[in-house]
Amino acid sequence: MSFLRAETAEIAREFLPVSAAPVVVVLLTDDDEVSLKCLRALSDHTPPDIPLIVVDDARYNRSVVDALERLSASRARSIVSLARGDDREYGATANRAFSAAGRKDVVVVGSGVLVGAEWFQRISAAVGASSTVATACALSDASGPLAIQIPAGMAPEDASRRVIEGSGQLRPRLLAAVGQCVFIRRVALDVVGFFDPGLTAESALADFSRRASACAFEHVLADDVLVLRAGGAGQGSEGETVFSQRSDSALQGVYPHYGSLVERIYSDDKSRLAAALLAVRCSVAGMTVAVDALCLATQIMGTQTVVLATIRALAIREDIARIIVYARPDVPEYLKTAVAPYNHVVVVPTKIGEKPTELADVLYRPYQLWDPAEISWMRSAAHRVIVTWLDLISYQNHQYFFSDRDWSRYRDLARLTFATADGITFLSNHVLETAKAEGLVDDGVPTRVTYCGSEPFSSPPAAPERPAGAERLEPGYILILGMSYLHKNRMFGLQLLSALRVGGWDGMLVLAGARPLTGSSTEDETDYLTRNPDIAESVINLGPVSEAEKSWLYSRSGLVLYPTVSEGFGLVPFEAAQFEVPCLSSRMGSLSEVLGPDIETIDEFDPASVADVALRLLTDKVAARAMVDKLLERAKLFTWDRSVDEAISLFRDVVTRPQRRTIGILGEYGTHRIDRQPRVSLRKSPLVLRLQLIAHLVRAHPAVRARFDVRRR
Repeated sequence: MSFLRAETAEIAREFLPVSAAPVVVVLLTDDDEVSLKCLRALSDHTPPDIPLIVVDDARYNRSVVDALERLSASRARSIVSLARGDDREYGATANRAFSAAGRKDVVVVGSGVLVGAEWFQRISAAVGASSTVATACALSDASGPLAIQIPAGMAPEDASRRVIEGSGQLRPRLLAAVGQCVFIRRVALDVVGFFDPGLTAESALADFSRRASACAFEHVLADDVLVLRAGGAGQGSEGETVFSQRSDSALQGVYPHYGSLVERIYSDDKSRLAAALLAVRCSVAGMTVAVDALCLATQIMGTQTVVLATIRALAIREDIARIIVYARPDVPEYLKTAVAPYNHVVVVPTKIGEKPTELADVLYRPYQLWDPAEISWMRSAAHRVIVTWLDLISYQNHQYFFSDRDWSRYRDLARLTFATADGITFLSNHVLETAKAEGLVDDGVPTRVTYCGSEPFSSPPAAPERPAGAERLEPGYILILGMSYLHKNRMFGLQLLSALRVGGWDGMLVLAGARPLTGSSTEDETDYLTRNPDIAESVINLGPVSEAEKSWLYSRSGLVLYPTVSEGFGLVPFEAAQFEVPCLSSRMGSLSEVLGPDIETIDEFDPASVADVALRLLTDKVAARAMVDKLLERAKLFTWDRSVDEAISLFRDVVTRPQRRTIGILGEYGTHRIDRQPRVSLRKSPLVLRLQLIAHLVRAHPAVRARFDVRRR
């Protein structure tokens, strides 16, 4: 194309190509070095058919002119160098460029910034989000609420790429255009008029934006566009932000409450703007993840295993910048040992009710909730909250509660969790589909099926230790492992033992697992053994066992029996295979999808038919080895790395969405509130305010309000 120096806007306008394409306007500063960096970046990353109007102060510095000529020739681009004119204020200078652009849209770029790849295409897409959008502006590393902090040493190209990759392209609406890269549509200039010629950059943009808003135009953030200061950190320049305290007295007179309005709206952490900024900041600077590990106590059971394995799998990920592990005040030694190798993992002793000192990007709780207070605490610990729902067994079964009232409260808590969490993970598709069938999963809430890892969370596993009560056990027994919940179906194990006795097998059955306070099958088991004394001597009930004792039991068993009716995942078959022991499992609940179609299972709870399969696995080493191999092969699908991959995918998803605004739900046991409204401090309020508040609370009471309405009618 060509290069032209123009003294007037009319001459510049005649020189521009005849097309509907927007024009990029660059307002030069006195810093030639910074200006040249800006111009080179614009030339490299702006489509060649987009013309440039470079407004300077008529000095026609030779280095700048030479650079513009070279850029025009090398990039086949039309470039106009327009003299600034006599009026030196920002508003007047911008208006001169608007006139020079003719009927074209304009993108105003300050010469103190660097644009990145695809910047023009993306900011154009943002301004095209709606026909009523007047302006679109970019993110910046300058100060202000739209600022993105760039880690030291990160290249501008890398920062721009990360913004693009992390952005949710939410295109949040703003009160006003802001910054040094603003796309302004010509239709808005036609309706609203140009800038006030006497205002500074900050005030001119604010004034234009408010006039445009008054005419029903909108302002949008291009949350996938980042411009960086050409002079490096600390080289801010005029026009960085409309949010600072300084402002022209004329603007303050027209919009006296503008500052407080900005502060209130832009401090809303549940807005689309907050979500857009959070997503980009997590992508650029790395994500801080908090893990709720308050369930970790002295004994390690299934839930504790999941939490520990999740922490370890997160700790080895390079895409997680920092991990905060919230633990009980008496931090277990095994947790300290597990996180010791990782410098970016910090354990914070706390308890529910204590406000965390650091706000994480995401808090992940890899197990279910048991108290509504936990929701409020989690909300105070992170921008986004994700909860794992292990299963719906307790939600659907009142037998596991002391009273219907307790059950209803638990169900209300489940509804409250699903209504307030920003994301939900499930251990299987079975649990997800069950939650949907119960109406718990909102279509707008992101979910993931994470499964569990089938490999041990620690290496090497705990050294085997014989449990008390197992002194007379000989290798080759049948092992049923798990708490004596009714759904674990341990009664079937006793019935199977009776059937095996008929077939001539004289081994023993071991029951290992704690007894729950409610919903236990222990009494039924005792009654069965009383009525069948011929097998009572062959049954050993060990109660709860440690990880070391569990290893001892696995390693000496001949068959692991898993006749459960429902499971959220079903880890026992894979644990057994790791000890080279076959596991005869049901296909109930999640187990059908977890075990796959090729592994022999309990198809129906008929002791006689299952006894034939069990006896073969107990006595035929080839059949037992074949089942173990199939289980080990299937286990390769379920790793903690895969589980955390899905979890991190959900982390990235939820930070691109606004935080949920749920205040409360109407549950089976009444209305439950979560987010409390701001409370007035009576200690600091005058007596009149106290009386007004009391009167307001009285009038708000439903009975009082109803009587007042009747009298008024």
